[in-house]
Amino acid sequence: MVKLLKPALILVGVILVCSLMAMGVGRFIPAEKTRQITLANYSHQGEFNYLGYSTSGLFSGESAQPAPLLFSQIIEEMEILFSYSGPKTGDVEIKAILEDKNGGWQKEIPIETSGRSTISFPLDLDEVLELGDTINEQLGGRGGSYLLKIVAEVPTESGPFTAVLEGELDSSTLEWKQDGFNQIERGFPGGDDWSQANFGYRVELKENELFGPITLERKPDVSRVAAVGPDFSLFTDLVESVDIGLSYQFNCDAEIDSLTEEVEVEMVVAEPGRWRQSFTLLRPTTKQGEFTINLPLDIDRLREMADSIDQQLGGKGAKELEITILAQVHTVARTDYGTIDEVFNHRLTGKMGETIEWGVVEKGAEDKGLLSTKEGAITEEILVPNLLPRRLTTSSLIGLGISLPIFCALAVLYWRRRPKLSFLEKELNRNRKKYGELISEISKLPRIREGEVIIPASSLEALVNISNNSLKPILLKVDRDKHTYCLIDGSVRYQYVSRARRV
Repeated sequence: MVKLLKPALILVGVILVCSLMAMGVGRFIPAEKTRQITLANYSHQGEFNYLGYSTSGLFSGESAQPAPLLFSQIIEEMEILFSYSGPKTGDVEIKAILEDKNGGWQKEIPIETSGRSTISFPLDLDEVLELGDTINEQLGGRGGSYLLKIVAEVPTESGPFTAVLEGELDSSTLEWKQDGFNQIERGFPGGDDWSQANFGYRVELKENELFGPITLERKPDVSRVAAVGPDFSLFTDLVESVDIGLSYQFNCDAEIDSLTEEVEVEMVVAEPGRWRQSFTLLRPTTKQGEFTINLPLDIDRLREMADSIDQQLGGKGAKELEITILAQVHTVARTDYGTIDEVFNHRLTGKMGETIEWGVVEKGAEDKGLLSTKEGAITEEILVPNLLPRRLTTSSLIGLGISLPIFCALAVLYWRRRPKLSFLEKELNRNRKKYGELISEISKLPRIREGEVIIPASSLEALVNISNNSLKPILLKVDRDKHTYCLIDGSVRYQYVSRARRV
């Protein structure tokens, strides 16, 4: 029973001490504390989308007009036609250039044009051939084949827009190159207006057995630009331009008094490990509310720029480009709970090689990085009652009320039932405390030597005095019924024996 009382007394004592400490700590804890509350939640959401455009018959549904081989011997009259659609700041200038096919010389031929919507001018192939042969003879050569170029320049705000129709001419034939009949640009890196130019011709033939007296005509119709959906691979050689769309909206569950947004967009084009170039797609522009902007990119001009930079750096033309569109929207929204002033950034990455690919294509990703959301909240800190001091006080009072009487009862019970010490044990404890440094307890006293004199001491105090004078230690052997103290000084043994007393 006594063995169980001691741990129980210790446990209740710990509870009692903890209760007292909790009561003390509770007095130093503030009665109020701050708490953050949400007044309004809001979010920014930006989404990119893209759409390609092409003049290829694959998408437009049009079949390419033939560029037939023309036989100059059966041509009666020939007229070159040119049409242009797009912005311009002045009149179209057209010139014809005759070149030696071997690159020996070049001669500009005066051209007189007529017309407004469609410009036309006659081209006498016999005179052109005669001019080429004459130049060759004067230079010591012979007549042969020539390159004939029709160059049209249209002045625009961003610089001259140039279209070139090129053909090979000799004494019997004229063959135009197909890719020169149409030219389309959107500026660089892009523009909202298309600049489109088209060449055509009208040829009246002499009476001949091959075709008969007919007129051959290719109309200079402006090619229709067809949209290429995002589900179709954007092949770089087929796509003239790409429109990057950016949609943005700001949502807030609190009433908005005023909302102002400023958006700016930058494009970074880079050939990995070699060079990078930045362009401004949209200067800082103010918007309000939900908006969508269109960012056109001229792919042909982009490729020409990249190839030019790479060649200037000693390369052979850029194989693959990295394109990054960086959009930044600065939003200021005023509400009854405060002003939201934040910048939302959205990034679209892509690469352009044989195809144009947008977004980081990851397994399981559906939006390819086109959608981005940023959430936030208007918060406020308020003072609220701190319940901890009250809880600590209540808990400590309960702990004290329960543990104190139990501790007192256990202490009394333990005191009464504790094992009582004998006279020898009490004396030993007292002597250990009083003479601990002088007494050395041993398990067996030294054997009494021959001729050794034993002198009994009247008390332990007398033995201690002898020890102090002789500087000898006191040896103690504890037995059940007696405690023997002795001091050996040469052939003299001083000894004091304390025996048990009967109660």
